Amino acid sequence: MYHILKRYSASLTLLLVILISSLTIAYGHGLGTDISPPITISDKEVLVEASINPTFLDQVPSSEPTFIVRALDDPTSNSSIPGIDFRIVVELNNEILLDQRFRSSDGVVKANLIPDRDIQGWEVNGQAKPSEQIEVSQSNPVELRSRILTAGGLYHITVVIEKNSPGLAGVSAQKFDLFVSIGTSYMFGVQTPQGEKQMVVKTYYDEISNFNYSNKT
Repeated sequence: MYHILKRYSASLTLLLVILISSLTIAYGHGLGTDISPPITISDKEVLVEASINPTFLDQVPSSEPTFIVRALDDPTSNSSIPGIDFRIVVELNNEILLDQRFRSSDGVVKANLIPDRDIQGWEVNGQAKPSEQIEVSQSNPVELRSRILTAGGLYHITVVIEKNSPGLAGVSAQKFDLFVSIGTSYMFGVQTPQGEKQMVVKTYYDEISNFNYSNKT
């Protein structure tokens, strides 16, 4: 076994790994999904779940990326609440990647993602920053072109269940703050007693610079 010392621009982390022909290191939590604590709304125990898939940027080219938000009516049943009006804001590194209102017939907002690092703002079904509420459901997803999944890090997803949503009539707006980590993989060549090896470092939060490897304990 070898100890690996990783120096980050913002943090210092000591990790222990097993050296094989290639090495993988991971740290963090909330990878790809987050779920809120339940709150009582109209005699329902309501919670909100947000997920971004895939969970690592290097998986994006070979996958069909999605962004899903669900309003659930019971922490144990996993059933969604029909007739929900949402406002969803997605931020990364203090940049707003999405700020859009949706109406979901089944309580699910599903978006098929088109990651585009050059876009300014976002497009829903080909329309730039729609001002109107967008109809969506699990079986009728929207197409979302944005900068979501063009960079890794900790995505802040604010979900507002709007006042007088049909499925929760008569209640005030309720806000949920969720945090979803998307990982980035970095490849480094390192010298070991067995010769040069390729090391993959997976990070969910930091950008890695000045990477140093030592096999000394």
